[in-house]
Amino acid sequence: MLTRAEIAVSKIPPSKAHTSVSVKRSPQRAFKIQMFAESNQSACRVFASCMNTYIYARVSTERQTHDSQLLELRDYCQRRGWTVQKEIVDTASGSKASRAGLDELMKLVRAGRVNAIVCFKLDRLGRSLAHLAQLIGELTRQRVALVIPSQGIDTTSSNPAAQLQLNILCAVAEFEREVIRERVNAGLAAARARGKRLGAPNRINAMLPKATELVRAGNGIAAVGRELGISLGSAWKLVRTARMEATTR
Repeated sequence: MLTRAEIAVSKIPPSKAHTSVSVKRSPQRAFKIQMFAESNQSACRVFASCMNTYIYARVSTERQTHDSQLLELRDYCQRRGWTVQKEIVDTASGSKASRAGLDELMKLVRAGRVNAIVCFKLDRLGRSLAHLAQLIGELTRQRVALVIPSQGIDTTSSNPAAQLQLNILCAVAEFEREVIRERVNAGLAAARARGKRLGAPNRINAMLPKATELVRAGNGIAAVGRELGISLGSAWKLVRTARMEATTR
């Protein structure tokens, strides 16, 4: 068995070996450390090659191309030893939450076929901060890493700051949602103060004039319901309102 110090030394890259603390060991133990280090590096390479990595790029207009984004993202994946399963692109405005390429990518995420998404910038992925928070939340639930090389975002397990980055992104997104909620509530309160009736118009109340005519013609609740194509409960409410209005006149 290797000691903790020997395991730590075996993980140090050769370029930094001269800065490490020397550990006295026999030739046999040195051989074991070398074999452990090689197997550890091999396992990392195998894990990287097995990752289902997808590249996503977006431009806003047909006059723009995805080439510059794709070139940089391909080079990044190659440096990390990731095999790109597919490059998914969109040509659509960032204001649209539903895009053909993004919808396809999220279907693959929900099917469990994606381990990492590599994108050029966050604004290429999310429509707004709230939309981006929704995407990040879904990626987190599905345990899919999000990598944005140009902005230093990397939520893979190999990055020790991954959870910190996710927490910061989610905290900012939650703040944005709270601000939006406060604005909506303030707008509703102002509308109520002006006496404005909120919500969709009541379809049943719109039938009251017709129901009143039917009641004056001697029709009962069942007949009113059949004539207007509504339930007996709704017909009863209309008939009652029509009769109350007739008695108050």
